[in-house]
Amino acid sequence: MSKFIQSYTTIPKELFRLNNGPAVRLRAYPGPQRPTGLFDLLTYSGNVRPKALSPTTYMAPNGASMRPNTPKMHRLVDALRGNSIRIYSIPAGSPIPDDLILVHEFKDHYSLQARKEMTLDGEPEV
Repeated sequence: MSKFIQSYTTIPKELFRLNNGPAVRLRAYPGPQRPTGLFDLLTYSGNVRPKALSPTTYMAPNGASMRPNTPKMHRLVDALRGNSIRIYSIPAGSPIPDDLILVHEFKDHYSLQARKEMTLDGEPEV
């Protein structure tokens, strides 16, 4: 079953990203096989491919998880441990760069993803 409610080119409501440390590093796994553990996206020959361009075939996850200020977000924040935790906020109405897309995947979960094939560092595919 596809987990895809809607996609956006601007941030529809204030969203938050929980992160361990100041640098956002996504858990990449070489595709096409999906790992059994946690991961943020699959890579193909080192590149991230856009998957949110076809909602009917979309398979999560494929990017940086974000949530609005909801009870679920509060539970996640309460469970955080350590001194390096960061919570990033993106205000509603913020434009999303042309090479990215925001996907509302399910309930209160959103994912910022590649709209074009690119490296993990965000460079266009060469």
